[in-house]
Amino acid sequence: MQGLASAVLARPYCEPGKLAWLATTCILLLRGSDAEQALECASSLDEDLLGQMTVLSYETKHNTRFHLVLRSPWPAFQMVDLLARLVPENGSTRLGACRKNTKWNSDPDVFDWPQFKRLLSEAVDELVADESVFELRSSDGPLSQQYAARWHRIHSLPAMKEVIYFSHDVFDAYRQHHYQAGCHLGIISCYILQIFVVLLRDIEGRLHKQVASVAQLVNIYGPVQQAAKTDWPVFRLLHFASLLQRAHPHDVWKGNQDNARSAAKDAAKTLVANVEKAAKAITAPISFLTSAWGWMSTVLDTWRDVCVPLLCLRVTPSHLRTWC
Repeated sequence: MQGLASAVLARPYCEPGKLAWLATTCILLLRGSDAEQALECASSLDEDLLGQMTVLSYETKHNTRFHLVLRSPWPAFQMVDLLARLVPENGSTRLGACRKNTKWNSDPDVFDWPQFKRLLSEAVDELVADESVFELRSSDGPLSQQYAARWHRIHSLPAMKEVIYFSHDVFDAYRQHHYQAGCHLGIISCYILQIFVVLLRDIEGRLHKQVASVAQLVNIYGPVQQAAKTDWPVFRLLHFASLLQRAHPHDVWKGNQDNARSAAKDAAKTLVANVEKAAKAITAPISFLTSAWGWMSTVLDTWRDVCVPLLCLRVTPSHLRTWC
């Protein structure tokens, strides 16, 4: 049964929904004060979902579906963050000691990780205290100006401004050999903050590349099972990055339903009937290549009668027929 569940989770469909569902399942295990089972559940988040969404290969290092979770209205990262905040275990050094002015090999380092963590917590608390800062405000002008105003509104918060500056330096210093920083979740947090910077323009190619880097780091250096044993707000930052998308996830999900014209009732059947009528009127030799199934496959029989059947292919499953 466990193998079957893993196989289902590994299929690339509705992954934001599955991530939110599995994180919620892990949280429910904590209700019975079973932190060990909750952490085992968190390992499924790593192996069966997040690990499956990004190819851990240098040649295909940007091959990820991680950015689709940011685009989704499912509160996936919000639930993973809640899981990490509810796990009672804390103080793990598995993800780096994060000591002041100390690298992994005890050499001096210019980065004060404890100070950065304190500033990061303050910045996150500021955003949590008033999530209205993520709203687009018509008073700021046209839509493009609303996006820019929102971005500047968030980045002008005192603590956020400081952690952004800090993340720039860390990002430049550790483009490679991230383990040398001695603070894995600190590095991941800085990379996520670089996503915040990219979101000013939301240039899709650059955003995808940055998100892919974060996904790689999470899979290698900051798995949920271990991150849940710390108090770093990594997944809360990812949730905020989701809210900062150029179009809000709820708007992407809804589309233009309020203004878009909807298709008339039985529009598909009407279309098929019109094609069938046009096919019967054809006298000149002509070739069609199409596919259909269910009740729509009946039109293929009409096409076969009115045109020269140069080639007939039958494709499995049996209900799908392709005619030419």
